[in-house]
Parts: sequence; C-alpha cells; structure tokens
Amino acid sequence: MDLKTLFGKSGKSANPRVARERDAQQALAATALLDITEFQLFQLAWQRWYGEPVSEKKIERWFIPYMFDGIVPIWVRQFAQPPVTRGTAKFGRIVLVLLFAIVALLVWRAEIAATLLGNITGCYFPPCY
Repeated sequence: MDLKTLFGKSGKSANPRVARERDAQQALAATALLDITEFQLFQLAWQRWYGEPVSEKKIERWFIPYMFDGIVPIWVRQFAQPPVTRGTAKFGRIVLVLLFAIVALLVWRAEIAATLLGNITGCYFPPCY
C-alpha cells in the first residue's frame, strides 16, 4: 500500500474505512514489535494515556469494537504510532534553518529597499490610505 492510497491530498484519509485499516495495521505492527497480544497493547496504551492500570472488563468495552469493526481508540492510536526517526528529525531541522534563512533574507532586502526609497514620504499600504 502506497502513501497515495493511505492519504488524500490533505494528508488525511478521505475514506474512514482506509483510516481504520491504517490504524489497525499500526496497532498490529506495534504488537508484533513489542511481542505482545493486542489486548495487552490496549492495556499498555491505557496505562500510558491515563497513568493508571485498567481492569480487563473496562478494556473489553473498547477492545470488542476494535476486534469486530477495526475501530482503534485515540489512546491506542497514539501509543501505536511509529516514533519519529532521526531522518525525519534531521529533515525538520533543515526545513527550520531554511525557513529562518529565507525570513532573514527578506528582512535584509526590505531594509535595503527602505534605504533606497528613503525619500518617499507617506504610507502607501492599505491601512494608511
């Protein structure tokens, strides 16, 4: 399955069924990675989200819709998401540095333009006229 299938143009799935399948696949991947059952994943996710252990009866209320309909609760989704990799973090830093450089360049160019056009008096921008 490729990214175009998983995500629409906005980055979110336009089809709820596709989103549910993706969430369920992430939950299954997390159980395989941790070598635990899906029910244990729900328990761990609950404990991580709410900060307290949970009874099996309480988890069953959320686990049954997951088993039959593939509906993954938000706290399991959050727990099962893949972590940010070093490559992703490095890309984010590069984008941040480039953005900062572009803004600095624009401010520098605006200062040069202000000195060259220093003899113009008055304001010509929308709030002034």
